[in-house]
Amino acid sequence: MLTLRNLFSNTELPLIPLNDDFNQNQLIRSVTVIESTNVATWLQGGEFLLITEDTLLHKVTDSVKLLQTLISFRCAALVIKGDPAQLSPEFVQEVEASHFPVFLLPQDVTYLEIMNPINEQLFMLKQALYLKQNLGAYLLRTPNPVLDTLYSPTLDLSTPLWVSVLVAEKQLAETAADFKEQERMRLQLIEKLENLVQLQQLDDYILLEEISGWNLLLIHRQKESQGLLKIWPTFDETMPFHWGVSDCLPLTQTYEAFQQAHFAQRMEHLIPQQKVLCHFTEVEFYQLLDKVSLDESLQHFFRFTKILQKHPQLLQTLEMYFRSNEQLKTTSDQLFIHINTLRYRLERIHELTGLDYTKSSDKVKLFLGIIHLKNQLKVSK
Repeated sequence: MLTLRNLFSNTELPLIPLNDDFNQNQLIRSVTVIESTNVATWLQGGEFLLITEDTLLHKVTDSVKLLQTLISFRCAALVIKGDPAQLSPEFVQEVEASHFPVFLLPQDVTYLEIMNPINEQLFMLKQALYLKQNLGAYLLRTPNPVLDTLYSPTLDLSTPLWVSVLVAEKQLAETAADFKEQERMRLQLIEKLENLVQLQQLDDYILLEEISGWNLLLIHRQKESQGLLKIWPTFDETMPFHWGVSDCLPLTQTYEAFQQAHFAQRMEHLIPQQKVLCHFTEVEFYQLLDKVSLDESLQHFFRFTKILQKHPQLLQTLEMYFRSNEQLKTTSDQLFIHINTLRYRLERIHELTGLDYTKSSDKVKLFLGIIHLKNQLKVSK
């Protein structure tokens, strides 16, 4: 992806920064000229925008509002052509406070002198991105890949490489606002990943977006490194969904890593504390139970808990009870119910299933029953 840092290191552009302390990790996805400050209806993020001072200065409030809009949509930069003395103090203060990249373009420089080199770099990077994404898709779905026949524009596939795969499920965008919010989150994630590459804490990454979610390959030259530990804060509360994380495996085992990450993402509801990341090592034990829950010859084992399909509230209660390490107070707090209500629901589960949630052997049956019902729900979707 093209960032401002990459752009200025590869190309000498006649642009004067209004504020030297701007964010150089901003992503550039397109470059265009705007003749109005009313841009919120079509922005998607990553736009490198050029504007004249006349268009910008109809009202001081319009210029400040435009800047705030560009920041919220994670646009790449704003280039203003004209006399800098005409810019309002309020606008300049807002630029300095936000660290948003704003540049001045001399009057004798045409827009094409800026747009042409940017578009040329975008075209080249688009081809490289296409090759990387095809490589990623192939590795995720091929159990025994032959790397000798593959090509990467950014990696030497003849050297030992390691990969961690992350999988996240997302909601389908039903409105334009939903789509823009997903684009904002995607750009935010890519900016963080690009920064990790720039800091040499990550060698490369491949982000694949599918209808159901995102698949991310984090690629390293070393199996374990301190840099890998610094990656995880990238996936924080700003990403409102859960990621399943694989072990760090050789690049040739990307398919296995993908299966691990997918399983971890699917099992995150069994982790006691809600976290953005669910590592395969945390749920590896459940993989054995998962296989039992899918075994057709053992379906009679789940006859006790099958009735809970008709009682989603009780199923949710039982799931949260196990997720909270069988702590009544924690469970009731998580469900926002009185502890006596929780006790009543657990007794109701006992009555319906005949299984005692305080008895060890029955706990196993109830726990396996939850996994089995969750698997059935996934299959039905």
